[in-house]
Amino acid sequence: MQTDTTSKKLPNTNDSHAALPVIRWALITVLSSLVLAFLLTPLFRKAVQFSDLDTVHQTANQLKLAISAFHANYRKYPVNARVADAVIDSDHELMDVLLGTETSAKKGGLNPHRIAFYPSQGSRHGLKVKGNGGSELRDPWGSFYRVQIDADGDGEVDNPRTPDIDDPGLQESILVWSAGPDGDFDTWEDNQKTW
Repeated sequence: MQTDTTSKKLPNTNDSHAALPVIRWALITVLSSLVLAFLLTPLFRKAVQFSDLDTVHQTANQLKLAISAFHANYRKYPVNARVADAVIDSDHELMDVLLGTETSAKKGGLNPHRIAFYPSQGSRHGLKVKGNGGSELRDPWGSFYRVQIDADGDGEVDNPRTPDIDDPGLQESILVWSAGPDGDFDTWEDNQKTW
Protein backbone atom coordinates (compact mmCIF):
# COMPACT_ATOMS: atom_id res chain seq x y z
CA MET A 1 0.00 0.00 0.00
CA GLN A 2 1.12 3.34 -0.91
CA THR A 3 0.84 6.34 1.34
CA ASP A 4 -0.71 9.44 -0.05
CA THR A 5 1.90 12.17 -0.01
CA THR A 6 -0.58 14.75 -1.20
CA SER A 7 -2.62 14.62 1.96
CA LYS A 8 -3.20 17.91 3.68
CA LYS A 9 -1.17 18.87 6.67
CA LEU A 10 -3.05 19.46 9.87
CA PRO A 11 -2.82 23.07 11.10
CA ASN A 12 -0.07 23.65 13.61
CA THR A 13 -1.57 24.84 16.90
CA ASN A 14 1.77 26.27 17.96
CA ASP A 15 1.56 28.72 15.09
CA SER A 16 2.47 32.33 15.98
CA HIS A 17 -0.87 33.55 14.61
CA ALA A 18 -2.77 31.77 17.39
CA ALA A 19 -1.09 34.00 20.03
CA LEU A 20 -2.11 37.26 18.33
CA PRO A 21 -5.54 37.59 20.01
CA VAL A 22 -3.94 37.14 23.44
CA ILE A 23 -1.23 39.71 22.73
CA ARG A 24 -3.82 42.10 21.27
CA TRP A 25 -6.01 41.70 24.37
CA ALA A 26 -3.02 42.34 26.67
CA LEU A 27 -2.01 45.48 24.76
CA ILE A 28 -5.55 46.84 24.81
CA THR A 29 -5.80 46.18 28.56
CA VAL A 30 -2.49 47.89 29.30
CA LEU A 31 -3.28 50.88 27.06
CA SER A 32 -6.75 51.23 28.56
CA SER A 33 -5.26 51.20 32.06
CA LEU A 34 -2.72 53.87 31.10
CA VAL A 35 -5.40 56.09 29.55
CA LEU A 36 -7.62 55.71 32.64
CA ALA A 37 -4.70 56.50 34.95
CA PHE A 38 -3.86 59.57 32.85
CA LEU A 39 -7.46 60.77 32.94
CA LEU A 40 -8.07 60.02 36.64
CA THR A 41 -4.82 61.44 38.06
CA PRO A 42 -6.15 65.03 38.17
CA LEU A 43 -9.28 63.77 39.95
CA PHE A 44 -7.20 61.98 42.56
CA ARG A 45 -5.05 65.09 43.05
CA LYS A 46 -8.19 67.20 43.49
CA ALA A 47 -9.56 64.71 46.02
CA VAL A 48 -6.31 64.82 47.99
CA GLN A 49 -6.33 68.63 47.84
CA PHE A 50 -9.89 68.77 49.20
CA SER A 51 -8.92 66.27 51.89
CA ASP A 52 -5.94 68.46 52.86
CA LEU A 53 -8.14 71.58 52.98
CA ASP A 54 -10.68 69.77 55.15
CA THR A 55 -7.89 68.60 57.47
CA VAL A 56 -6.57 72.16 57.75
CA HIS A 57 -9.99 73.58 58.65
CA GLN A 58 -10.59 70.88 61.27
CA THR A 59 -7.13 71.24 62.78
CA ALA A 60 -7.22 75.06 62.80
CA ASN A 61 -10.61 75.08 64.51
CA GLN A 62 -9.45 72.45 66.99
CA LEU A 63 -6.41 74.60 67.81
CA LYS A 64 -8.65 77.64 68.26
CA LEU A 65 -10.92 75.67 70.62
CA ALA A 66 -7.92 74.44 72.62
CA ILE A 67 -6.68 78.01 73.09
CA SER A 68 -10.20 79.10 74.11
CA ALA A 69 -10.41 76.26 76.64
CA PHE A 70 -7.00 77.22 78.03
CA HIS A 71 -8.20 80.82 78.41
CA ALA A 72 -11.44 79.70 80.09
CA ASN A 73 -9.49 77.60 82.58
CA TYR A 74 -6.55 79.89 83.41
CA ARG A 75 -8.04 83.31 82.52
CA LYS A 76 -5.02 84.05 80.35
CA TYR A 77 -3.77 83.00 76.94
CA PRO A 78 -0.99 80.44 76.45
CA VAL A 79 1.61 83.06 75.52
CA ASN A 80 4.13 85.09 77.48
CA ALA A 81 3.70 88.07 75.16
CA ARG A 82 2.20 91.24 76.57
CA VAL A 83 1.55 92.93 73.23
CA ALA A 84 -1.87 94.00 72.00
CA ASP A 85 -2.28 91.24 69.44
CA ALA A 86 0.24 88.47 69.95
CA VAL A 87 1.11 86.53 66.79
CA ILE A 88 2.65 83.11 67.41
CA ASP A 89 3.24 79.87 65.56
CA SER A 90 2.10 76.38 66.52
CA ASP A 91 5.65 75.45 67.44
CA HIS A 92 6.78 73.71 70.62
CA GLU A 93 6.28 76.79 72.82
CA LEU A 94 2.53 76.85 72.17
CA MET A 95 1.90 73.14 71.69
CA ASP A 96 3.76 72.06 74.83
CA VAL A 97 1.47 74.33 76.84
CA LEU A 98 -1.70 73.08 75.11
CA LEU A 99 -0.63 69.44 75.46
CA GLY A 100 0.19 69.84 79.15
CA THR A 101 3.76 68.57 78.89
CA GLU A 102 6.21 68.53 81.79
CA THR A 103 8.00 71.60 80.47
CA SER A 104 4.77 73.64 80.62
CA ALA A 105 4.26 72.69 84.28
CA LYS A 106 7.70 73.71 85.54
CA LYS A 107 7.95 76.64 87.93
CA GLY A 108 6.62 79.69 86.13
CA GLY A 109 5.18 77.55 83.33
CA LEU A 110 1.93 78.49 81.66
CA ASN A 111 0.14 75.19 82.36
CA PRO A 112 1.01 74.25 85.96
CA HIS A 113 -1.79 71.68 86.24
CA ARG A 114 -0.64 69.88 83.06
CA ILE A 115 -4.13 69.93 81.54
CA ALA A 116 -4.21 68.66 77.96
CA PHE A 117 -6.29 71.16 76.00
CA TYR A 118 -5.31 69.82 72.57
CA PRO A 119 -5.89 66.12 71.82
CA SER A 120 -2.64 64.25 71.34
CA GLN A 121 -3.70 60.99 69.71
CA GLY A 122 -0.37 60.22 68.13
CA SER A 123 1.01 62.01 65.11
CA ARG A 124 -2.22 62.68 63.29
CA HIS A 125 -3.14 65.81 61.39
CA GLY A 126 0.33 67.29 61.57
CA LEU A 127 0.82 66.96 65.32
CA LYS A 128 4.26 65.66 66.20
CA VAL A 129 4.27 64.74 69.86
CA LYS A 130 7.57 64.40 71.65
CA GLY A 131 7.81 62.96 75.13
CA ASN A 132 8.79 65.74 77.54
CA GLY A 133 8.37 68.69 75.22
CA GLY A 134 9.20 69.91 71.78
CA SER A 135 5.81 69.04 70.26
CA GLU A 136 4.67 70.98 67.21
CA LEU A 137 1.69 71.25 64.89
CA ARG A 138 2.08 71.66 61.14
CA ASP A 139 -0.34 71.88 58.24
CA PRO A 140 -0.37 69.22 55.47
CA TRP A 141 2.17 71.27 53.50
CA GLY A 142 4.73 71.43 56.32
CA SER A 143 4.20 74.95 57.72
CA PHE A 144 3.27 75.86 61.27
CA TYR A 145 -0.20 77.26 61.85
CA ARG A 146 -0.17 80.93 62.71
CA VAL A 147 -2.19 82.15 65.69
CA GLN A 148 -3.16 85.70 66.57
CA ILE A 149 -4.48 86.32 70.07
CA ASP A 150 -6.21 89.34 71.56
CA ALA A 151 -3.71 89.47 74.42
CA ASP A 152 -4.80 92.92 75.63
CA GLY A 153 -8.46 91.88 75.94
CA ASP A 154 -9.99 94.73 73.93
CA GLY A 155 -12.23 92.30 72.02
CA GLU A 156 -10.60 92.66 68.63
CA VAL A 157 -7.47 91.80 66.70
CA ASP A 158 -5.88 93.45 63.70
CA ASN A 159 -6.72 91.82 60.42
CA PRO A 160 -3.55 89.85 59.59
CA ARG A 161 -4.37 90.15 55.90
CA THR A 162 -4.11 93.93 56.08
CA PRO A 163 -2.03 94.73 59.18
CA ASP A 164 -0.70 98.07 57.89
CA ILE A 165 -4.08 99.48 56.87
CA ASP A 166 -6.02 101.44 59.45
CA ASP A 167 -9.14 99.31 59.65
CA PRO A 168 -11.45 98.65 62.59
CA GLY A 169 -9.98 95.18 63.14
CA LEU A 170 -11.76 91.87 63.52
CA GLN A 171 -14.17 91.24 66.39
CA GLU A 172 -12.41 88.02 67.37
CA SER A 173 -10.21 87.00 70.26
CA ILE A 174 -8.37 84.15 68.49
CA LEU A 175 -7.47 83.76 64.82
CA VAL A 176 -5.80 80.68 63.38
CA TRP A 177 -4.62 80.29 59.79
CA SER A 178 -2.45 78.19 57.55
CA ALA A 179 -0.09 79.43 54.86
CA GLY A 180 -1.82 77.08 52.43
CA PRO A 181 -0.30 74.88 49.74
CA ASP A 182 2.27 77.49 48.66
CA GLY A 183 3.65 77.78 52.22
CA ASP A 184 3.63 81.60 52.06
CA PHE A 185 1.67 83.48 54.74
CA ASP A 186 1.76 86.66 52.62
CA THR A 187 -0.19 85.21 49.68
CA TRP A 188 -3.74 85.12 51.00
CA GLU A 189 -5.38 83.53 47.94
CA ASP A 190 -4.64 80.02 49.22
CA ASN A 191 -4.35 80.65 52.98
CA GLN A 192 -6.86 78.75 55.08
CA LYS A 193 -8.34 80.64 58.02
CA THR A 194 -10.83 80.30 60.87
CA TRP A 195 -12.61 83.63 60.42
